[in-house]
Amino acid sequence: MNDYFSLPTERTEFSDAFYSAIGRGLTFATQFEANCRTLALLVGVKNRVISDVTFSLSRPEDLDALVNDLQKKRLFDHITVVCRDLGIDSESRTILQKGREARNALAHELTLGLEQQVESDLGRDHYVDYLRRLMEDLALANLIVCLFSLLARSEPLPTMHFISQYPCRAVNWVCEINDF
Repeated sequence: MNDYFSLPTERTEFSDAFYSAIGRGLTFATQFEANCRTLALLVGVKNRVISDVTFSLSRPEDLDALVNDLQKKRLFDHITVVCRDLGIDSESRTILQKGREARNALAHELTLGLEQQVESDLGRDHYVDYLRRLMEDLALANLIVCLFSLLARSEPLPTMHFISQYPCRAVNWVCEINDF
């Protein structure tokens, strides 16, 4: 049989628990991407209002054109625009780019070869460690995007306790696999 059409033949507690963790990770990665897109849109609207005297939020065609332009961009482009237009420091830029890379690895690479590895202790440990590393980068990047979004909207920031606990809580939500 051709490997192109292969599916895992058996569902086990190990594979189900790990596939669930991957699903939670993908959910978080999608949220990160949406948060980046939203912040880029907010920055784009503010910049367009300042730079284009003919632009008006009350004209649906102006807003539609801006949204359509931003929707075509990739995550890399959104992060680049946000960093440039908000004057984000180099350390935060690095964190955001690592978050983007983690999102891409989670979405495109994590599950390659998974079927054979998920049933062994060593394979599961490897994949959980890899997922945890990706989620650490992704959670920290999402925290930065969310904080900049709050600042851009002049909304109050969460407490330092919440901020310091957020990445760990996100990683644990994705990576805690109790069935192991």
